[in-house]
Amino acid sequence: MNRYGVRERVTLPSYGSLTALLPTTVAIVSLASLLLMVQTSRVATAGYDLNRLSQIRDEWRNRNYQLEAEIARLQSLDYVEKEAVARFTMKPATDHIYVTVTEPLKALPPLETQPPTRKAKPAEETRRKWWDALLHPLAFFNESRIIQR
Repeated sequence: MNRYGVRERVTLPSYGSLTALLPTTVAIVSLASLLLMVQTSRVATAGYDLNRLSQIRDEWRNRNYQLEAEIARLQSLDYVEKEAVARFTMKPATDHIYVTVTEPLKALPPLETQPPTRKAKPAEETRRKWWDALLHPLAFFNESRIIQR
């Protein structure tokens, strides 16, 4: 104690930069553990999302299978016949009509394999028309002065 009754400050022994190294090391370790925790959390969240999306996909696949089975049932000939009789009061045909063809089928002309093409105008004509439209209204325009390129 000093003469005023206050304890004097105790200083730690300095071993180079050991006093600064310890807090820095603690900060680095805590940041690394925080980073590891954040990455683990993201991986777990991604896993949960993947499982949820997998379940949704399986539900849609099952629904598609059900719809395909229903389509097959509705397209069956027995179902179509029952519906025709029940809903539309149709009856099976009793009179059959046969048509005989005496002429052979005429050959059809071959289809064009290439699409129709448009004939391109020469560049000279389009250039002349452009210049004519621009210079013709001018009073000093004379067609004999135009130099052919």
